[in-house]
Amino acid sequence: MSNFQSLISNLQLPITNSKRLALLVVVLSLLGAALACEVRTDSGTPGAQATLDRLLTESPKTPTSIPLATFGGIFLNPTVTPSGLIESTPRPLSTASLTPILRAETITPIATSLPLTDSPTATNAPGTATSVRTATRAPVIATAVPLARPNGILLRAPRRSATIDGDLSEWGSLPYAINAATYKPENISGANDNSATFGLGWDATYLYVAVNVIDDVYVQTQTGNAIYKGDSIEILFDADLRGDFNVNSLNGDDVQLGLSIGNPSTGSPAAQAFIWYPSRLAGAPSGVRLAGKLTSNGYTVEAAIPWTALSGSGLANNRYGFVISVSDNDTPNTADQQSLISSVATRKLFDPTSWGTLVLDP
Repeated sequence: MSNFQSLISNLQLPITNSKRLALLVVVLSLLGAALACEVRTDSGTPGAQATLDRLLTESPKTPTSIPLATFGGIFLNPTVTPSGLIESTPRPLSTASLTPILRAETITPIATSLPLTDSPTATNAPGTATSVRTATRAPVIATAVPLARPNGILLRAPRRSATIDGDLSEWGSLPYAINAATYKPENISGANDNSATFGLGWDATYLYVAVNVIDDVYVQTQTGNAIYKGDSIEILFDADLRGDFNVNSLNGDDVQLGLSIGNPSTGSPAAQAFIWYPSRLAGAPSGVRLAGKLTSNGYTVEAAIPWTALSGSGLANNRYGFVISVSDNDTPNTADQQSLISSVATRKLFDPTSWGTLVLDP
């Protein structure tokens, strides 16, 4: 109101009285209009006083926009109108579209693993949790079946030693039989002609073998690589059972070894061992201890064979391919392999997969 009074008092214009009167009427009209407006100071809209002040100090303007501002989560787009009022057009806040990012997880399947489980794990935001996949594993339990060829029964050698003298009484009952005819079965007249039982043992140095042979006629006139042409024992030994399990031909870890007690009555020929295969071991093996005796219905063979001669080792639970056989000659003063019986009926000299299996018991 004071601005209007100042304006009237300062109207020192060089005009006529009629013009002065007309101007006064305009001013009074504006004043009346201003007084008629209700002054509001409790809202966001300016009162008449402020509006009139802007009219007197500024020239009319076209609507203009001011920079966007936010208030209470709403975008405001204020616009000044020619009447001096500020109009605001609320615009909703743009909502960001959130795309969840999936994190690839690589899980290496484990045979004994249990299924994955979801475990809630708290995040930084209060009251929320995310599910994290964690693998729960069961203890690994060995389930592999030990190697054994499907030929005959599994032969077990207990840990023991033996006095090598041809006397088998310390062995007790021999648990395994040699009775499968694998060469010239037509020459075998029965169990009294050619059959046998045997037992095995081992320690860190030797494989021990005890054989009791039933034979109605004992003949051995040969030595060296010809001992198989008389009454004798043959052992086939596969030192690498796991590596050769499906290999049906001989290789460097397969051994063919013969044992002959010679002529116990005269000592000539003497008891001896011989290796035919492999060629690198061929000949009389070093360190073999061998003895035997003639009995009322056959003969005995007792031997301690060094593991070095067999390319094996004396360790508990070791497994080897193994066949033991008996050659028979019933014609005195001759050299002839007339028949052969074995511990497995499938025995073939050149095919280790046809042999049986020996395990060294603890």
